[in-house]
Formats: sequence, structure tokens, C-alpha cells
Amino acid sequence: RAATPPAAALRRLVDLEWKFGAAAAASGGAAVGRTFVQLKLVLDAPGEARRAPLFLELSLDEFYALLARMERARAALSRELGGAA
Repeated sequence: RAATPPAAALRRLVDLEWKFGAAAAASGGAAVGRTFVQLKLVLDAPGEARRAPLFLELSLDEFYALLARMERARAALSRELGGAA
């Protein structure tokens, strides 16, 4: 099993917004047509009154890798909780 992070490092996901995009222009033209996903995660932390947004921009490959990790985490939680997750 992986080590559990200290409680102070744990954050609870409160909200998630996402957008798909494609670059229409770029200096040099190298990134034109590049697709990406922008994520806004709103996180809550125990003992903190303020919620902190976290902004990420991922390539499609990075997004699909993150999605796969999230699905594995959900499956592991489901096993631990007896299928309730």
C-alpha cells in the first residue's frame, strides 16, 4: 500500500469545471490545432474557511491518463467500501 499523506495535505474536491479547447493561433504556428482540456478544481481543506480553486490545463493525453488514474481510484474505493462508491 502507498503511504497515506498527512491529514494537513488532504483536500476534498468540492466542485469541478472543465472545458475542451483547440488552439486556433500561436506564434510560429507550431501549436495550431493543439487540443487541450482546462480544469478548474475547487478544493476544501479541513480547518480552512476558504475554498481554493486550482486551475490546470492538460493535453488530451494527460487528461486521459488522469481519467484512468481516477477510474482506478474509484474502483479501489468501491472494493474497500463493498461496492458503494
